[in-house]
Amino acid sequence: MREYVKLKGHGKTGEYFFNFYEEIFIPLRDYKLNLLEIGIGNGNSLKLWKQYFMLADIWGLDIRPECKNYEEDRITIIIGDQTDKELLITLPPFDIIIDDGGHTMEQQQVSFEVLYPKLNKGGWYFIEDLNTSYGGEEQDKYKGKSTVEFLKALLDNVILPVGMLLPNYPDWQVSEMRFVSCLVGIKK
Repeated sequence: MREYVKLKGHGKTGEYFFNFYEEIFIPLRDYKLNLLEIGIGNGNSLKLWKQYFMLADIWGLDIRPECKNYEEDRITIIIGDQTDKELLITLPPFDIIIDDGGHTMEQQQVSFEVLYPKLNKGGWYFIEDLNTSYGGEEQDKYKGKSTVEFLKALLDNVILPVGMLLPNYPDWQVSEMRFVSCLVGIKK
């Protein structure tokens, strides 16, 4: 899995991602699972997941039609926008979802709101590149709250007793949240 550092990040951020994923994924390696990666770049990470999770079915979602070329045995490619709720609803349940898509606040939050309920119990949902929540062009143009603010409110609902859940936040059935540099893992 060391190849992940080369594929998904440079320097310290890549190391953080690798260590974070490896700690969570080692116990899951030998299970038959469904993994979805949103934003598949050049397709190399899909092949890495296929090799790492030898019994898993790997799914990729990307807006670029040419990504369909990365489809192969145990790798299914869906072409579409990660904010297309009608498309997301049609996807099957997953055990692992990795959002490495467009990194906009809307993309991260819409994908989470539609796909997290489809996550199997005990499954993990990851959002990469949370640094887009901190300033710059992306934060300035989004009319809602940043993804980090969204996650802070979600964390409040994890910590608060059930009767004190915040309004406007459904009971997401979150059992655990882990943060490292630019990345969060949320376990159902």
